[in-house]
Amino acid sequence: MRAIFGGRMGKEEDDVKIGDLVWAKVSGYPWWPATVSRNVKQKMWKKGGKIWVNFFNDSQSAWIPVKNNLLPFNTINTTTVMEKIKPTHRSYDMIKEAIEEAAEVQKKQADEAMEVTVADPDDILAIAEGRVATKRGAEEKEEDGPAAKKPKKSLRGDAVDKEEPKKPRRRSTKAKVQAEEAATESSEDEIMEEVEKSTPKKTVKIKPSNDDKVQRLEKQVSTLKNEMKRLKEELKLSRSTRRNEYSAYVPPAPPMTEFSISTNPCSLPVTKNELSEELKLLKQYGHAYAEKSDAAAEHRKTAGELASKFNARIRAMSNSENAARKCEEDVLDSLSKLLAWSVTVEMLKECQAGRPVRKVDARSGKRSPAVAGLCKQLRTQWVALLDKDKQSADEEKSAVGEKKDEAVSPKSQGSLVPLRTGATRKESLHVLILLLQSQTATAPNHRKRQPMER
Repeated sequence: MRAIFGGRMGKEEDDVKIGDLVWAKVSGYPWWPATVSRNVKQKMWKKGGKIWVNFFNDSQSAWIPVKNNLLPFNTINTTTVMEKIKPTHRSYDMIKEAIEEAAEVQKKQADEAMEVTVADPDDILAIAEGRVATKRGAEEKEEDGPAAKKPKKSLRGDAVDKEEPKKPRRRSTKAKVQAEEAATESSEDEIMEEVEKSTPKKTVKIKPSNDDKVQRLEKQVSTLKNEMKRLKEELKLSRSTRRNEYSAYVPPAPPMTEFSISTNPCSLPVTKNELSEELKLLKQYGHAYAEKSDAAAEHRKTAGELASKFNARIRAMSNSENAARKCEEDVLDSLSKLLAWSVTVEMLKECQAGRPVRKVDARSGKRSPAVAGLCKQLRTQWVALLDKDKQSADEEKSAVGEKKDEAVSPKSQGSLVPLRTGATRKESLHVLILLLQSQTATAPNHRKRQPMER
């Protein structure tokens, strides 16, 4: 793709006008639809071979080099650009929306070009600055003289009106100042304006970029600060080490001071008595230093021995903790296997599995909450299994007892019926009462029938 302005196209920078729709290229980003506009802060729209543009569907603006970073916004360039951008690109959807927005603006330009409506020159500046020129500026422009209508050539090269003569245009200074003040006041509000361009009249939607730009920059700054804080913490953690080793403190030795003849001219006056007193003090100081130095060396030696013993204790403690942790893992592994196995009541009774579990819980449960939890869960599981087995055994015994009771018939024998083994006292009394009732019911009938037989 070739640049639209300058270079091989044969165009000059002066051919660029505010409000032109272009494809702009920023380093690190794909080609993006944009419109040529004015930089509100710098009060200019071109400098040093660069053009100030506002990007569609985005709140960003930038200075774009004219030579190789601008293309006309037309169907050919749009197709070429979109073919080179992959659908998986993160900005693909945004570029499509920007194309639709730019195409809508271009369509309005083409529709309004048929009306050949002339706008004030200050309105041309208002298009790029996101504002509408005041009516006063237009009126003052009319007072200056009838403005010549210059035919506009679209980006696609087709002429709009060839009958209008070309005349120099003058810009109203007062209207320009008022328009710039209006741009400064409305730079922070969201604007959707319809403005008129000199040739032809066009409707442009320009979104202010200050609020969105500030919010986006604040968000990026906050993200960068958090990332820097996290990296500093990781770096500090990687540099720091756990000091389990201690050593005796050794104070740094004072620096050696050497005097040369040039720095010690030996020019201070002194008497014999002063020299004698200073030598006595030197002797005392030397003797005191020797004693204190020997004492410090002895204490340093003792501290070093204690530090060695302390370090040995620390290493032994660390080894013991590692061994205890390994044993704890073995105990937890064994308890997990017992929980996962499907055991029977007979297996539990034969192996007497409850005793080792209780001992492990009593000795290790206080030291390890994990061991205590698994032991409790295992005991609960086994107790439930034993209770279920005991309940089924009781049900079987009661069923056998009921069958034996049904087999006993008190009317078939006149004597006492032997009770079943294991019968309760209440059941025995009940059987005796039934036998007595049967005997008392048959006795009177036997006495009445004897006289009749005689």
